[in-house]
Amino acid sequence: MDYYFTCWQKAFDFEGRARRSEYWIWNVTNCVLGFACILAGVPQLFVALYVLAIIPTVSVSVRRLHDIGKSGWWFLLGPIPIVSLIVLYFVCCDSEPGDNKYGLNP
Repeated sequence: MDYYFTCWQKAFDFEGRARRSEYWIWNVTNCVLGFACILAGVPQLFVALYVLAIIPTVSVSVRRLHDIGKSGWWFLLGPIPIVSLIVLYFVCCDSEPGDNKYGLNP
């Protein structure tokens, strides 16, 4: 759960690297919280405010791509239906061993 709060702390940090666990804990937790809000009938205003979590989502995604040695710009290909499978493959890959041009190995 520490990774979830780490993503909020690094919401505007697009530099460096993020482990697979940090990326997946963030995304799975957001999905669970989103479904829980819908099922609980939380007013749309609060759900709309939670959508602001898009900023840390982009940040952790860019840092995850940096971790495997890819540019963060690959994230922009995510909404394209077939190409999104490539981005999904990238975020599932293991970290690049050692340091890379994006920073120290976390």
